[in-house]
Amino acid sequence: MSTLKISVTNESGTKQNNINVSCELYIEYVNTSNDNKTLTSRTLAEASGNTTKGDILLPSARICDTREFIRYWEIFTRNGKKGQNGTFKIIASAVATDPSSTLVTTFKNVSFDLGSVAGKVTESKGKYTLPLLTGDAAIAMIAKTSSKVNLDKLEKDFLSKEASYLQAKRVYEENIKILDTSKIFEQLNDYEPASWDKAIARLLEFEESTLDASLRFTKKTNLTKEFGYLDQIKTAILNFKNLYSDISLSDGEGIPYKPS
Repeated sequence: MSTLKISVTNESGTKQNNINVSCELYIEYVNTSNDNKTLTSRTLAEASGNTTKGDILLPSARICDTREFIRYWEIFTRNGKKGQNGTFKIIASAVATDPSSTLVTTFKNVSFDLGSVAGKVTESKGKYTLPLLTGDAAIAMIAKTSSKVNLDKLEKDFLSKEASYLQAKRVYEENIKILDTSKIFEQLNDYEPASWDKAIARLLEFEESTLDASLRFTKKTNLTKEFGYLDQIKTAILNFKNLYSDISLSDGEGIPYKPS
């Protein structure tokens, strides 16, 4: 079984046994030939276990068997054949916990570089098998008695970072509505919209071309349950309209399904 290996140590670098490690796994692909455009997936898999001889081995099939991994990997390899450079990494958002409570719980993002071993990734019947991959860094846990563990300092750091986060979040959310999003929008297939405003416009196109007709039909035929589901979609689109009142049908690509 192919695995993702993560090491867990103490401050002095000694590997630690019986440490519980829980990971959320996702993908990050950076196209360095295209202005460092980054595609970051949602969480594709979760895995956990306890360390043995200081390591935890996570089954890589948990992530590489997902549809999203296949789509991202094929984009990466297709762009590579075009001469485009990039990095392709599996990221494990890891939480390490000591059941004995002698070491402080630690959070760390550990990455596994698939781009550098791309030739060792094998494919059979549409599924991919990865080689043994070792994380780029160990999870270093600190003893609860260490001078580095200061609850007062942790609280101050938390409050400071929380304030900075909320400020950055507000600036981001306000500007995402008015700036060009094509650079950060993840278009995995040619038929997907190329930007966030195009995605919103497609909701309006869907409403105009399909949803309203479906609502009329289900109301006329007394398909009560179906009408209720469609009406929820109508309400959701209305909420989007209120959030993005500057976007209209004319900003889209045209009503789909219209005969030529």
